[in-house]
Amino acid sequence: MAASGGHLSFRHFTSRNETGRRYLFDDHTACVFSVLMSGVVVGCILSDSIVTYVLQLEHGPLIVPRLIQITDTHIYAESCALLNGVDTRESFRTVYDWIRLEEPAYDAVVVTGDLAMDGSREAYAFLASAFRKEKAPVLCLPGNHDEPDCFTSLSSGSHPVLDLPYCTIFEQWRLLFLSTFVRGQADGAISVSQIEWLKRTLASEGDYFDAVFLHHPPISIGSTWMDALGLVSSEALWETIEAYGNVRLIVFGHIHQNFDHYRGGVRLLGTPSTCVQFTPRAASHSLDSRPPGYRVIELDNSGVVVSWVVRVRLSE
Repeated sequence: MAASGGHLSFRHFTSRNETGRRYLFDDHTACVFSVLMSGVVVGCILSDSIVTYVLQLEHGPLIVPRLIQITDTHIYAESCALLNGVDTRESFRTVYDWIRLEEPAYDAVVVTGDLAMDGSREAYAFLASAFRKEKAPVLCLPGNHDEPDCFTSLSSGSHPVLDLPYCTIFEQWRLLFLSTFVRGQADGAISVSQIEWLKRTLASEGDYFDAVFLHHPPISIGSTWMDALGLVSSEALWETIEAYGNVRLIVFGHIHQNFDHYRGGVRLLGTPSTCVQFTPRAASHSLDSRPPGYRVIELDNSGVVVSWVVRVRLSE
C-alpha cells in the first residue's frame, strides 16, 4: 500500500525571495492564498491533477512554528489487523511516510489520541519504532481507546511520555495539553485538577497566545451520534478559556473528519484519522469514503493560525 498522486500534495523549495508549493486542498482551496501571508500568487501549473502555485514573497520565506497533527491511528497488537476493512498499521505507515517525504520542516508532531485500538503494549511499541527516526518531538495524548499505563512504551529519545497536563512553548505560542481519558467510557472529561492547572497557567506571566490540545471535541460538530461521545461538561473548560481571553486555538481528534469552526475568537480544529473516516453531519454511525489524512498548523507570532488538512490516497 502506498500513497498515490493523491488528493493533496505538498512540496516546498526556497530560493532568493521565491517559494514554490504544491497544493490540492481538502475542502477550502482558498487556504493556499493565506498560507504565506506575505506572498502573492504569481502563477500556477496544472499537471496530473496537481496544482502548483508559485508565490513571490515580499520579505523572503515566512518562518513560523509549524506543527503536524496525526490522530486516531487505532493500531492493534496484531499486524495486519483490520478496522472496518482498513489495515491500520499500513495506513498509518502510508500517511507518516508521506509526511516524512513531502513536508519540508516542522517543529513537532502532535498525536491527539486513540493511538491504539486495543490499548496493547505491542501497538505502542509499533508506533515508537515508527517515530524513532523522527527529529522533531512527538507529543502524544490518550484517547478513549488508549491505555495510558502503557504509554511508557512510546518513550524514546526526544519523545518523552507527557506528564499531563503539560505545557511547552514555541516562539510566542504556549501549547497546553490536557487528558480527556475516562476509563471505560467512550466520551471524555477534564478533571477538576486539570481545570485548576489551566487557570493557573493562563493567568501566569508571559505575553503568549495559547493553543489547547485534547482528544475529545469540546463543541458540537453537528453529528448526533458523535456529539453524544464528545467532551462531557465542557462548560468548565469554556468558562476558563473565556475568563482569560488568550486562547486562540483548540485542536482535537476523536471525530475522524475535518472540522474547522470558530467560537468567539477561538478556532477549533478536528482532523481526519490516519485510517477510517466518519461521515460529517451524520445522525448515526456512518463511514466516509474519503482517504486518511493529517493536519498542518502554522502559528504566526501575531496570533494568526493558518491550517489545512492533507489527504493521502491509499493504493489498493
